[in-house]
Parts: sequence; structure tokens; C-alpha cells
Amino acid sequence: MIRTLLLVAHVACGDDALTSDPTTPTDTDPTDPTDPTDPTDPDPTTDTDTDGPPPAQQGVTNSLAGALFSITGTSASDVWTVGARDAAGPQLWHFDGTAWTRPDASELDFDFWWVWHGGSTLFIGGSKGHITTYDVVSGTFTDTAVADPAYTFFGVWGSGPNDVWAVAGDTASGMPGVIYHYDGTNWTLSTTVAPKDGTNRSAFKVWGRGASDVTVVGTGTLTMHWDGSAWSELPSPLFSTIPLTTVSGDASNTIAVGGFGNAAAQSIADGIVNDISPPPTSLAPAFLGVYDDDDHDPVASSQVGTLWWWRDDAWHEDAATPAYSDALHGVWTDPDGGTWAVGGDLISQTRGTIIYVGGTTVPSP
Repeated sequence: MIRTLLLVAHVACGDDALTSDPTTPTDTDPTDPTDPTDPTDPDPTTDTDTDGPPPAQQGVTNSLAGALFSITGTSASDVWTVGARDAAGPQLWHFDGTAWTRPDASELDFDFWWVWHGGSTLFIGGSKGHITTYDVVSGTFTDTAVADPAYTFFGVWGSGPNDVWAVAGDTASGMPGVIYHYDGTNWTLSTTVAPKDGTNRSAFKVWGRGASDVTVVGTGTLTMHWDGSAWSELPSPLFSTIPLTTVSGDASNTIAVGGFGNAAAQSIADGIVNDISPPPTSLAPAFLGVYDDDDHDPVASSQVGTLWWWRDDAWHEDAATPAYSDALHGVWTDPDGGTWAVGGDLISQTRGTIIYVGGTTVPSP
């Protein structure tokens, strides 16, 4: 977005228009700011295109005692990442621009899978059916057993602290995916994911641009949309068994990524789903994470430690040598344009990785 997820996807929108229309002009020289076919250049007659090739990957660490699954924040000096249990409990790390700190979660006996920053409160999806909140002011955890312990809450997102969605799957015994909603007081089951071709599907991630525009993705090309009153499933152009592992978006486009051995991706705009997967000839490995916002190019993280950027209507592999070969499950771009990705050994979950691409040096935890 992995032990359970990788068993399914691995074993387990932006500044450019997100289409794969072959008639769209492409930038024949991305280093030439005057190329009029460059759709990312706001003025093709001036050198104002700031996207350019990103700097090299910085390997922050690949020696944490547990894999990391998700990363988010509000700035380069307010970064949060979560992950699997180690001897000190599930991992929650915070970077304040200078150093990493780790709140004590040793009393919790499950993994943290996804974190959504709700202002003064972090909402964290976990294994064993748990959802945990962390008060960043008081430094206290509040844990709730929300669903059957067979479920893992792989994804959490909200439009605000009183409108939060959490999605879960059971990749071990195959129970159908579930979508829960939090109204500021209680978690309630909103819907259960319908099977596809007789097979139950897991819900992996959730993202939205507002209270009435929310998307959930998961196995079997699951693509569900909430319009403020009801859930509906959108038809995906991808091969029907492909897992979609993560979803993100900007003001007008939503991007979902996944794949088995090769990467798969789709964009959603105005209710229309388009296949924007890299061509097989690109040999793009399965995408596990994706991030997009209104100010930066979409970026996807892969199962082999590479980053891929959506530019000029296509995915482009970061030219820099990967800092590590570990799978990168989560990726996020801070407001200054620095890109952070986390992962590790997602099968054993016994090693965690952080990489950074940007203009500063980030110390290891």
C-alpha cells in the first residue's frame, strides 16, 4: 500500500491530465523548458517548469526492527510513519525536522498499518480489527476493537475528525472486505464489499477529496465510490483479478495503483475510470503506494524500492539508483516537495525502511 497484503498483491490527479490517450503530444525533450508539448510547463516560452528530475534517493534507514507501512504529515518538520510490531510494540515514529521520536505503544499487541493525520489526532488502522487514535498534544493512545479480529484495517482517511472512513480485509480466511465510518463518537459498519465472480474481496485503501467524494480500492480491481449518501462500484478497465493496493488524488483526478508482477494503475475523473498502467515494455514492478496532490506530480512506490513519477502523460522511473531494494509500501510528498517512502521486508515484517528524496538531509531514527 505487507505481510498479508503482499501475499495477495505481491504474492498480495496531478499536474498532467491523467489519461493514456496516444494522440496526446509528449515532451520529446523534458530538459527543454521551451518545448511547447510539455503539459507541465505553465508557460512554454519561459523557464518556469520546476518539476524537473528529482534529486537522488537518500537512504534514511533500512534497519528498523519492523516493517513500515504508511507515512504522512503536515510539513517536512511534522512527519509520521507507522508499522509492524517489534519488541516495543507497534511502531509510530515522528520526525520534527531535526530528530525522530517514538511514543510508547508497548501495551498494544497488534500492528499499525495506516495513519491519517486529523489535526491534533492521528487515526491509525491496525491488525486484529483495531483502530487506534493518538492525541499529538497529550501523547496518549486510545484503542478501539472495531471489527472481527480476523480483519486488518489497511486504510484510513477522513474529511475531518468527525467524518473518518476505515477499510479492512481478511486476506487469511477470505471474509469479505468491510467499510466502517466514524462520526466523532462511534465506529459503525457502513457496508460490506460484494464478491466478484464468486470470490470475496478485501478493501485495502480509502481516500477522498471531501465528505461526498470518497473512493475505496482493493482486491479484484475493487473501485467503490461514496457520493455522500450511498456506495456504488465503478467498473475498472484493468484485468479483473488485479489488486489495487493504494489510492490518492488531487482536486480533479483520483489515482489507484497495484498489480501483481507488473504495475497497474487507473485514474478516475468525473466518474470515468481510465487505464494509465505503464506499458509492459517498461518492466515497471507492481506499485504498492501512490501519492498525489494539487502542487506536485503523482508519485508511486514499487515492490523493489523504485519510485515512479507521472509526467507528460506517462509513468517514468526515477533515474536515481534506489537507496535500497526493499519494497516501498507507502509514499508521501511534503509541501516543500520532499518525497518520503517507507517499507522494508514486507513478508517477514522484521525490517523497516525509510527513504527521502529532497533538498535536506534526514537523520536515521
